[in-house]
Amino acid sequence: MLEGADVRDLRVGGQRVLTRLYIAVRDESWNTIPFRCTLGALEADGDHFEVQLECTVEKPPIRAEWDVTVTGQADGEFSYAMRGQTLSSFRFAKLGLNLHHPLPENLGARYVARRGANVVTGTVPSLIEPQFFSGGKLTGMFMPYDELVLQSSAGDEMSFRFSGDEFEMQDHRNWTDYNLKSYGTPLEVPLPLTVEPGQAINQSVVVDLRRARGLREQMAPSAGVGADHVAVDRSRVAQLPRIGSEFPGEIADFGGSLAGLVEGLALDYVRLDVDLTSEDGMATFVGKGRQVGEWGYPLELVLVVGAGAPHPEERARLGRWLEAVRPRLERVVVLEAPRGFYIGRTTSPGDKVRAYRQVVEDRCGPVDLVSATEQYFAELNRSWPPLAGVDGVGYTICPQVHAADDISIMENSWGQADTVLTARARSGGRPVHVTSVAMIGKFGPYPAGVPDVAVLSAYGDPRQHQLFGAAWTVSSLRQLVDAEAASATYFELAG
Repeated sequence: MLEGADVRDLRVGGQRVLTRLYIAVRDESWNTIPFRCTLGALEADGDHFEVQLECTVEKPPIRAEWDVTVTGQADGEFSYAMRGQTLSSFRFAKLGLNLHHPLPENLGARYVARRGANVVTGTVPSLIEPQFFSGGKLTGMFMPYDELVLQSSAGDEMSFRFSGDEFEMQDHRNWTDYNLKSYGTPLEVPLPLTVEPGQAINQSVVVDLRRARGLREQMAPSAGVGADHVAVDRSRVAQLPRIGSEFPGEIADFGGSLAGLVEGLALDYVRLDVDLTSEDGMATFVGKGRQVGEWGYPLELVLVVGAGAPHPEERARLGRWLEAVRPRLERVVVLEAPRGFYIGRTTSPGDKVRAYRQVVEDRCGPVDLVSATEQYFAELNRSWPPLAGVDGVGYTICPQVHAADDISIMENSWGQADTVLTARARSGGRPVHVTSVAMIGKFGPYPAGVPDVAVLSAYGDPRQHQLFGAAWTVSSLRQLVDAEAASATYFELAG
């Protein structure tokens, strides 16, 4: 299926080869910049097709133009090429091809990657491969390549030959994207990149499917297609995670009918962020804590603390807040300031989390303490903190770190289970708490552009209020139930 310049759901004989092949333009902050695409020519007959597209991007300072040629042959060869030039000087993080290799078809597959005379082989792991951040650079799963071969245990084989740039693979499940991604310009190249007017843009990939099982089966005599049967399996019993929602930062007080609606949600808890880094706003945090108590909900208390060694004044503020509110606690989560998205920030280490245990337990009794990141699973997975004395780990989930369209968002709900399974395996079996689940993250990056709301009001995606948002939530919950997440904090109570 061709959707603009995107190839969706590339199959051969019913066998999935790619879930998506597309061109990404990302500015130096990793926000996705849209481009225009028009159909130039289309030719198709019984044994081949060719499509030509004309594309331009005009969002100063980013200006460029290119043509796209997409071809397919009945013998099993498919190609996608972009040719063009930049029209201005600009800095950027990405400009070129991206290929999404489907899961679970490629889990356990053997890969062979070639870069000139260098060859590396291995197996795609079931647990999520970390994307490390070393020397100011992000890493791929293995060596960059100009040719990649994926071989399944069934003797299936598909090869990808690239030109115009070297490519690299990333385990996209780190961001709950449900795919393995090949992308141009390896991350070992320092970012951001800079181009001048008239610089060539040339990238292409040729996909050889002649040894794909789907093509062989398509050419074999048909045995007919049997009827599908659907049945409900009642032998499995699932345990729901504890489910809560977040008290939004921009609302100081819930009054009238709004409070009644919150009480009627029958949540297991309410998340409340208390910023201990200054005295500002502490009175508001007291009011919020008391209101949650009036609703009868325990608190998922998220402490925002300063970086470095624990600060005595922050422990003192926490003690005064607990004495004023006397909350019933579900758990305590510790996050390090400053807030916001940036690559390379780390998860709160165990000793930093433990520093607040005595203050809490002296006033509220025993409670679970969670080491967490305010960003995505990728941050936790790339640098696991010391967890001695910590009762669980936490991170956030957002399906549109890289793409904002409906299909990608729904597909990416399927990647959530693998984050929980990997987190539990790598944390020594500790409970996994998803401390924020939303269709758009608070702090970016924003693939559809920065939402037209204040950043701290969070989650500015209108689909969250529509039936699509309800369907996505059901799919998300199914994944977290299957993976046996300990808790999931969905959306905000209002806003």
